[in-house]
Amino acid sequence: MFDNKETDLQNACRKLEIHFFTTYDIAFLREYKDVMGPIAVGLNFLQGEEMIYLGCLLPTFASVLNSLAAKEVDNYLEYCKTLVHSLIQGLKKR
Repeated sequence: MFDNKETDLQNACRKLEIHFFTTYDIAFLREYKDVMGPIAVGLNFLQGEEMIYLGCLLPTFASVLNSLAAKEVDNYLEYCKTLVHSLIQGLKKR
């Protein structure tokens, strides 16, 4: 949804008669989508109906953790730095 032009999003807001998203809102949502993407992919994989067993858990967990760690050191995050840090800390507690 956020990969489309911002004008499409503004048009949708206009049709729904809700407040427009600001440039900062859209930037935050893009970052949030980027940060939460690895978690969503990992959970989606682990919820698979077929060919999922306990041996898939640790590699998926490690992959998500590595992806988040890479995002933490990239320095391109403006709004979601603390989210990435909190997610990493939460995963390490598990």
